[in-house]
Amino acid sequence: MEPLSWGQLEISTGSYVAPKWFNHSTIWPLDCTSQGMRIDPKRILELLRAGAAGVFATLVDLGVLTLLVSVFHWDPRSASVPALLAGGVANFVGNRHFAFRASDGSLARQALGYTLVELVALALNGVLYDTVLRTAPVTASAYWAVRLVTSHLVFLCWSYPLWRRVFSTSHASAATSRA
Repeated sequence: MEPLSWGQLEISTGSYVAPKWFNHSTIWPLDCTSQGMRIDPKRILELLRAGAAGVFATLVDLGVLTLLVSVFHWDPRSASVPALLAGGVANFVGNRHFAFRASDGSLARQALGYTLVELVALALNGVLYDTVLRTAPVTASAYWAVRLVTSHLVFLCWSYPLWRRVFSTSHASAATSRA
């Protein structure tokens, strides 16, 4: 039986082939081959730098969230979106210049790609954060801890894998070398 195909996603009888953009090496700095597992030190440093950029962005996010909730007496759920937006801007700058060292890449392409990834991440963060606060009202007093946990899950499962593509300068280099 021929596999069903939808873009790069293929589903055939009894097996699943993940999209080419999402595989183990997209997320983790490990290369699993028939000879065993190899750790790529450059990828580990990239992941650590992305984590550091994320820590900075999280501090901006939490700072804005805390300011809006504690000083201006906003509801934590209402303060979530502006806090995420401020953190997102800090994260773009940190990832572009520090984590992925991609300042030579096309700013327009990176900004567009990052914006698209982050629009989905914003929705995922908002829904996940709101769901936790609604389903477990006792967590409202620890809104900052809820933010840390929910944002971290979105980072690991959605944002980081796609940022590796957004901030990749190899596409631009390959296109330039072919011209």
